[in-house]
Amino acid sequence: MAKPVSRSFATRLVLSYVGAAIGLMLLIGFASTLFTFQLYARTSNEIIGRAVRTAERRIAIDQAQHIPLARLAADLTDTVGRPRVRVAVYDDNYRLISESVGRREPTGVVGAIASLMDLHRVQIPFTGGFVLVTANLEQLQDTLRAYWTLMLPTGLLAILLAWGAARLITRQAVLPLKRISAAMHRFEQGDFRPEPIRSTGDDEIGELAHSYNGALHQVRSALAERDRTEAEIRQFIADAGHELRTPLTVIMGYLDVLEDGAVDAPAIRERVFATLRQESRRMRSLIEKLIYLARLERGEATVREIVDVSAVVSRVATSAAPVDGASRIDVSTVADARVVADESDLSEAVRNLVDNALKYAPGSQVTASTALSGDDVIVVVADRGPGMSERDQAHAFDRFYRGARANGDVEGSGLGLAIVKRAVQRSGGTISLESRERDGTRFTIRLPRASAVQQA
Repeated sequence: MAKPVSRSFATRLVLSYVGAAIGLMLLIGFASTLFTFQLYARTSNEIIGRAVRTAERRIAIDQAQHIPLARLAADLTDTVGRPRVRVAVYDDNYRLISESVGRREPTGVVGAIASLMDLHRVQIPFTGGFVLVTANLEQLQDTLRAYWTLMLPTGLLAILLAWGAARLITRQAVLPLKRISAAMHRFEQGDFRPEPIRSTGDDEIGELAHSYNGALHQVRSALAERDRTEAEIRQFIADAGHELRTPLTVIMGYLDVLEDGAVDAPAIRERVFATLRQESRRMRSLIEKLIYLARLERGEATVREIVDVSAVVSRVATSAAPVDGASRIDVSTVADARVVADESDLSEAVRNLVDNALKYAPGSQVTASTALSGDDVIVVVADRGPGMSERDQAHAFDRFYRGARANGDVEGSGLGLAIVKRAVQRSGGTISLESRERDGTRFTIRLPRASAVQQA
């Protein structure tokens, strides 16, 4: 039953393509013909205008010399006549005296076309008669004959080519039938990789493709998570390589300089060693964070115990104070803010939040506080710095994202907030971000509070 259906579908496609091709060719032929006629009419009218001016000057000269009408008529037809212009001289009784030889006006189709083209017909009166200047339609007739002699074979050839192309396109259109059959065979044997069959039709092929895609969707959705994870791993490796390339390039460049003995001055040599130490520390910090983040994402077993979150926040704030000054960090804690978690994860999360606030909100007061809310322990780290744009907030917890405001003056790897999010999630909590540009940033960690039984 599939074969007659495919033939019917193929026939409809061929007829549609050929019909569209013929319509397009007719449209192009009409447009090109119209353009040709307009161009011919414009140039012919310009030539007629020049011939009229020549005739007027000649009439004025001949009549001033009192030349007889017969001689004047012959002079005008010889002087004013052009290949594309017909000149006829009549007396006052509308009797033809002289005309351009072999240029009589044809009638029929050519005459009708000439009237549609709005070709000029100019009558110039003079004493004893008048001159009629018109287009030479015999040349128009020759032009039309040559034009259609070229267009008709070209059109027939185009129709044949359209027919051949339509048959080829039709074979491509019914190709989904073969693909569906082959894909279903692979699907039956356990290969769930075939791509969905694309079909926009509402006929039998479209229904078959829809049924196949529906069957494949369930399997593909199960594989999508695995593909996403693999993509994240590849992106992670690419980003890590990019971040490590910069300090390694700097270190290798300075080592080459030192090896060549190009640094003699003690001050310059000290600056080179300082740069090497700085880049080494930066690379070590990045590697340590990468290792820690990888451990968080692998879901390794943790040492879960009762942790006093207020003590963790106070300890982190105290350790950060010698670097940026104790006056910049306000600590506000509550008692009995205990949770069941890995203390190192919580310390790393709070440390990264405080470190970010000190670095990206220079000069701003930083607040680190804990609070109780029902069965939750709340940790808030806030600053009054420049804040974050909506785009930065959307990507704040992405790996290696440092935001639009980050520059070379602020050291960082873009891993801090990614570590915070995964450490909080491993502790069974959630983290949210609130920020407005020029109005500070506020991170809120919500952790499940340890029950009385757990604390006992």
